Amino acid sequence: DLLASAIDRYVECVVDVRVRRYLEGTGDPLRGIRRFFLTAVEATGDPAIPEGCLLATTSQQSSYAVPAIRDAVDRGIVRVEEALCSALDRAAASGHRFAAPHRDVARALLQHFLGVLMLARCGYRDLEPSVSVMLDALLGQG
Repeated sequence: DLLASAIDRYVECVVDVRVRRYLEGTGDPLRGIRRFFLTAVEATGDPAIPEGCLLATTSQQSSYAVPAIRDAVDRGIVRVEEALCSALDRAAASGHRFAAPHRDVARALLQHFLGVLMLARCGYRDLEPSVSVMLDALLGQG
């Protein structure tokens, strides 16, 4: 299917690039998670960058019911969730303690990330303060 192929290409060209840059780097994993979120919301309002995320948007459309499209969207979302979990594992290995198991924190981060992208798609601006509140609550003070 053409849309499923486009989603796979989006994951390759956009999602994977951001995941590698912010979540899989060798630096501080918690700083990487913060940058992953904050750079996404900093781009809102730039007319050269389409609002939102193809994965988040497609997951809310009727086309998500098509198995090939659903599978492509799910592959991209799982890619982000696994990278978040890996970053949290690295943070824990360096001594950071979380209030919940890493997989649960990763899922909470993913839920918030997709929600932020949907808000951006709906035209919400100035999302940085609320994103920072959420990151502080889940990761600790940045």
